[in-house]
Amino acid sequence: MQPDLKALLHYKNDKIVAHFCYHHPEISFLEAKILFTDLMGWMWLKAKRASLNKKTYLFGPLLVLDKMWHTFILHTRDYIDFSMVYFGEYFHHEVEPAGLEHHIEESELADYLDDCFNHLQQEWVERRFSDAFIDL
Repeated sequence: MQPDLKALLHYKNDKIVAHFCYHHPEISFLEAKILFTDLMGWMWLKAKRASLNKKTYLFGPLLVLDKMWHTFILHTRDYIDFSMVYFGEYFHHEVEPAGLEHHIEESELADYLDDCFNHLQQEWVERRFSDAFIDL
């Protein structure tokens, strides 16, 4: 089931955000709320790309989304309810074997970023990737 992106981006859970901030005090509550919303976008994109037989990874500047996702999963009732409402099933967190992590190729990255721009918009890409280009 592919959820409606707009509805998914409106999903909020301040309990998850507060828990995340407690364990990551360097991130403000407002920044964490944005991060949580960006995670919702990433999850939508992962489901969309999976429907097209494309893989989607959390890498480099997106690893902070993975930390937020871990926090969300720890709140099992909220996470299961969310998964069922928006995806119609449990939204699994796939883990690559340690030491065998996928190394994203340039063409994969270009395809992924193209999908990010087309579906999540330029602001999402700038928030998640701007730090990767500071030293260029």
